[in-house]
Amino acid sequence: MADLTPTHISWQRNINTSSHCTDRYAHKEPVMRRGQTFVMALWFNRPRQRGEKIAFVTETGPSPSEAHHTKAAFNLSEVKASGWSAVQEPSEPDYMNIAICSPANAVIGRYKLTLKIISGNKVSSRFLGHFILLFNPWCPGDDVYVANEDARQEYVLDENGLIFIGNANHIEARGWYYGQVRA
Repeated sequence: MADLTPTHISWQRNINTSSHCTDRYAHKEPVMRRGQTFVMALWFNRPRQRGEKIAFVTETGPSPSEAHHTKAAFNLSEVKASGWSAVQEPSEPDYMNIAICSPANAVIGRYKLTLKIISGNKVSSRFLGHFILLFNPWCPGDDVYVANEDARQEYVLDENGLIFIGNANHIEARGWYYGQVRA
């Protein structure tokens, strides 16, 4: 029997960008927020057999390491109280829906996602793609959490706002274009 091999990945862009409030980011790679689940679908060359285990590895930065929290390895269906996790959601016979969650304190940056398939003593790896991980003011566990929705809209999602310039004797407000969602 042929080795289990992924043939296609869908990053479920519409679902993820909407739920992560990143739909206005014009970027080729998926943009996600830490501490929040994102979903993807994986198609394989054949159905998964008993004894075949699936794991994932995320890496960011020039020298990823678990000690610096820039690398994490985690198994499918492994839910951790803290750290990265992946669970299989309801799927069809020809593909698997996977929900991946990063910790709320994950390092922000561009990540590489790798799939590992373990069958007996054999381990094969397959690069799945890159994604961007941002801070998450919607997540209570994130240090940048903002409890008030109006404040989140203003401080996180607005493209325009006011800045104040001058000195103690003369303060003036000016409009400012933040341009924070440009790629």
